[in-house]
Amino acid sequence: MEWGRAKTILILAFLFLNVLLGYQLWSQKLDIVGEVNDSASIVLETEQLLASRGIMLETAIPKDTPRANEITVRFLMQADPMGRTLISPPIRGLDLFGRTDWQSSLSNYIDYVEEYMPDPIMSRPGALVLDQVHEGIPLFEVNLSLYDGGGQIESYSQSYVEIESTITEKKQKILPAYRAVEFLAENYLESGSVITDVRLGYHGQSYNSDIQYMAPKWRVALENGSIYYIHAINGEVEIL
Repeated sequence: MEWGRAKTILILAFLFLNVLLGYQLWSQKLDIVGEVNDSASIVLETEQLLASRGIMLETAIPKDTPRANEITVRFLMQADPMGRTLISPPIRGLDLFGRTDWQSSLSNYIDYVEEYMPDPIMSRPGALVLDQVHEGIPLFEVNLSLYDGGGQIESYSQSYVEIESTITEKKQKILPAYRAVEFLAENYLESGSVITDVRLGYHGQSYNSDIQYMAPKWRVALENGSIYYIHAINGEVEIL
């Protein structure tokens, strides 16, 4: 009889513990992916954390948290790393992206150019890199590269995809950028690090396949060239 009562008490204790742990995990998840309602407070909190750890911020951290989803894409064009398409005659003027008509200036030479946006982090001397955009969010691995030759654009290479499907029917809340930066500062970034760009985009591993999975991720770029990708749904971190 006493053993039966003891078992009942143990079962109830374990049940209570599971409920408590479940509530804690649920509340933590809500805190991680919740909206940034008090923007002034979270900005101050992040700035104080970065300062306390000797981390400099040379870019604005996005305050908006759009809903997004994991997707699969099909490559209709894949850039050839060994080949480029010539532009004839070359396009003069490398101030192209300072003008509002840059897309129309290139549309006579390059298909789908209106679906790309400049990516200053991935651009380098001699090559201007643009990312294809899906619903306002760049696809980091789907690029149009414009190559400079003596002050004018002489050639390009291009990847282009169509969206095959979304992993879930309903778009999901994503991790706010401030939370992503805070997490990196607390767990990954060294004192003296300089953050130069924080941007949401779709990122996936490159495979020798026409079909590729991509997830919404915050890309945090540092002055030293290091790049961190933080999964905007589950918080997983990838370092390049």
